[in-house]
Amino acid sequence: MNYLTYYYFCLMENRQDDLLFMVCQQSGGIRPFLDNVFGFLSKRTDFYYEMEPGDKMGFPPGIAESMVAGTFKKYQDEHYKKYPHKPDLVDRWRKFEDDQ
Repeated sequence: MNYLTYYYFCLMENRQDDLLFMVCQQSGGIRPFLDNVFGFLSKRTDFYYEMEPGDKMGFPPGIAESMVAGTFKKYQDEHYKKYPHKPDLVDRWRKFEDDQ
């Protein structure tokens, strides 16, 4: 990949980030944003359509869900490289909630 191509991809990624950030803000937070994303996939794509053998749309059973889980895991792993996983955090939350 040459420099200009790399620069173009970086600009496009920043534009997409800015657009998604704006949509997230206008949605009212992450949970409503995710609801909007999955609602869009439901209304405007074949993302949830379970493909029959020979179909040219949708995904075989379980593949769409696997794509979501795989993408989540990819970025979770990237996050943990910067901010290590806290293995005792679940126990600390339980204790905190019990103390309330």
